[in-house]
Amino acid sequence: MAKMETTTQKSKKKVNIFKGRTKEWDTQKWQGRSKHQVEANYKVMGFTFMVVVASLVLYGLFNLVTYVLG
Repeated sequence: MAKMETTTQKSKKKVNIFKGRTKEWDTQKWQGRSKHQVEANYKVMGFTFMVVVASLVLYGLFNLVTYVLG
């Protein structure tokens, strides 16, 4: 009888390894894209944003030098 109790206690402590894995990456949340694709898209988007901001700053400096100081 004591042996049956220890067996049931062990089964209650068993961890479901797939429970934690499903939270790592949900393809439904990202419309079927892989994690690599999403990260690559974020890198391209960040680079594009930096180029646009730098272009606007350079355009502003060019206009400042040309029309205000020139």
